[in-house]
Amino acid sequence: GHDSGAAGLLFLRIFNDMTTYSTVRWLPEGNPNVRYPLEIWFTRESTIRKSPSEAGFETSLQGNRTMKLYYTPGVCSQAVHIALSEIGADFTLEKVDLATKTTESGEDFSKINPLGYVPALELDGGDVLLEAPAILQYLADMKPESKLAPAAGTMERVKLQQHLNFTASELHKSFGPFFAAVKPEGAARDQAMTKLQRRFDALEALLADGRDYAMGETFTVADTYMFVVASWSGIIGLDLAPWPNVQKFVARVAARPRVQDVLKREGLLN
Repeated sequence: GHDSGAAGLLFLRIFNDMTTYSTVRWLPEGNPNVRYPLEIWFTRESTIRKSPSEAGFETSLQGNRTMKLYYTPGVCSQAVHIALSEIGADFTLEKVDLATKTTESGEDFSKINPLGYVPALELDGGDVLLEAPAILQYLADMKPESKLAPAAGTMERVKLQQHLNFTASELHKSFGPFFAAVKPEGAARDQAMTKLQRRFDALEALLADGRDYAMGETFTVADTYMFVVASWSGIIGLDLAPWPNVQKFVARVAARPRVQDVLKREGLLN
């Protein structure tokens, strides 16, 4: 089939059939490890197609993709809400009362997430995803053309994961004492505030080179999470003026049309 192209034509037919199954999840275009090496030898020269769409196949995910986001207004689930909106996903919302662990439809949320916190994203097949950094990357990979995450397996993807983990384990965690049932006072509060301010110092340093977003000029899921957590500064009365680049970053993300839509849906913007 090397000269006639018969083998190539057979492979094309098999590959085209594969794309009709909903279980196929194509990795983002540009992945250096998996670049859809469709080396079809119609002639003696190799033609490499770097994506199914470039090869002329339908690349939209098949089947019902409706998802349900369990959320609470203003908390870290808002980052997932923004990502869902940015990729134009088909989803519904279910508000959760974190105090009673009850959803607005009367469900016992502890049966959805035994740990009792949001976000939780229920997929159309019944699986439930937890933890914002994991959910955000899942959503970004659902629609690689959105460029909400670099291709899996690249150094840029590792840097995105680094930003997500910093937000989760350092910035988000440092707000914890200020949202606790028993809030710190005196020296304990001063200590907690100093730790939080140092995390904002790190975020300011990241943005000090004039970049618009965490990864540079491209808005990614790292920004959805950073934006939400940094915005909590207003809740605890922490003025962002000492971190002008962070302050501009928060305003920049807040002005995005899809973010505005999310803030309105969560009742945080008129």
